[in-house]
Amino acid sequence: SPSRFLAQSVTRALRRDLDIAIIPHPFPASDARVSSEREPRHLVCVGRLQAVKGVLQLVHACHRLWEHGERFRLTMVGGDAPYAPGDTTLGTYLRQRYGRWIDGGRLELVGRVDHDVALQHMRRAAAVVIPSLFENFPNTCLEAMAMGQVVMATHSGGQAEIIGNDGSAGFLFDWERPGDFERQLVRVLDLGEAERRAIGERARARLRAARSQDRSAMRR
Repeated sequence: SPSRFLAQSVTRALRRDLDIAIIPHPFPASDARVSSEREPRHLVCVGRLQAVKGVLQLVHACHRLWEHGERFRLTMVGGDAPYAPGDTTLGTYLRQRYGRWIDGGRLELVGRVDHDVALQHMRRAAAVVIPSLFENFPNTCLEAMAMGQVVMATHSGGQAEIIGNDGSAGFLFDWERPGDFERQLVRVLDLGEAERRAIGERARARLRAARSQDRSAMRR
C-alpha cells in the first residue's frame, strides 16, 4: 500500500490482520519548478467534482466564510461527475446553488484541463486545498509540495502522512470537527510571504527525505 491510511482502511474493512508493506509513490521533488507566481488569497483545488472528494463540504464552508465577509477566491480544476441526489452533475448543482459567488468572481469552476494547465493553476495559488473525504496517496499533494506550495488537506488519506501533523510543512483539517477547516483557512490566508516560502521549503524537504527513505528500503 502507498499509505498507512489505506492499509488500515483495508484491515478494518476485512476485519482481519494483514501484513501490508507501505511503499509510498515515488516522486522526484527536485524536478518540479518552484512556484513564484502566487496570487494572494487565492485557493486552488484540483480533482474531479465528486462527492468523495469533499467538494460539497469545501464550497459550503467557503460560502459561509464569504457570507461573513472573508475575501478570497476559490478555483476548482477538474472534470464533472454525476450527482445522484439531484439527478444531475455536481458541477451543475454547484453552479445552481452558488451562482452568486461565481458571478461575483469568488468561485470559479474551470472544468477538465490538461495536466500542464492544472499545474499552472496550482503555481498561481496562495494555497492548494485537498478536501477529500477519502484518499489514497494523491499526486496532487505531491505535486503541490514539490513546487513549494502551502497545502491544506484532510486527515483522511496518505496526504496527511507526508504533510505531517505539526503544521511546519502544510496544514491538516478534519471535516468531522465543526469549524476546523475555517480555522485553518484563516490561518493560511494570514500567512506572510516569508512564512509561506519557509513552509514550502520544508514541504520540499519532506518529499526529498521520503524519497531517500524509499530508495534505502528498496536497496534492502
